[in-house]
Amino acid sequence: MTARKASSSKKESYDHPKYKDMVCEAIIQLNKGRTGASLPAIKKYMEEKYELPESYGPHLRKALHSLVEKEKLQKVKASYKLEPNFKKSYMKENHIVVEKKEKEEESEEEKEKKEKKEKKEKKEKKEAKEKKAPKEKKEKKEKKKKEEKAPRVAKPATTKKKKNLKESSKVEGPRTADRSKKQAASARTARSKARDKARED
Repeated sequence: MTARKASSSKKESYDHPKYKDMVCEAIIQLNKGRTGASLPAIKKYMEEKYELPESYGPHLRKALHSLVEKEKLQKVKASYKLEPNFKKSYMKENHIVVEKKEKEEESEEEKEKKEKKEKKEKKEKKEAKEKKAPKEKKEKKEKKKKEEKAPRVAKPATTKKKKNLKESSKVEGPRTADRSKKQAASARTARSKARDKARED
């Protein structure tokens, strides 16, 4: 009996809250509302703030398991998130004030929301453009088909050219007649002169 008492007295005593309280405090102070706090992040917070034994892992896991069973914690993939109503009541009871990180993370959440809205707007604009594009193409094709089917009307420029050609032919007609007459007269004079020379000889 004396040996057992001696061995228990050798154990080191650590002044820290219950593991459940440390877990809740870590998640609140880390303030990762949507994704939750991961197990390594919770351990890091606890080790930085409190003096813990080297073999505190099993105690921490038991505390997490019990909080999840009581529906005070929600497990999101590999992270843990406090149930909203329990979080509010726990903070009031223990007078926990969130550090300045909360504001920074809130601003980050707002930024994420804005980015998501901008992405949605861009997608909607692209979809609208894609929907309009085939309609415009169809309209262009229909216009081309109508133009091809419609009878072609003679352009006024061609008619003017034809008129000019007719007028020029009319003007050139009497000129050519006058030339032929002159040529015939010159030929006659040449013949008469040749005859006269022959008679003189």
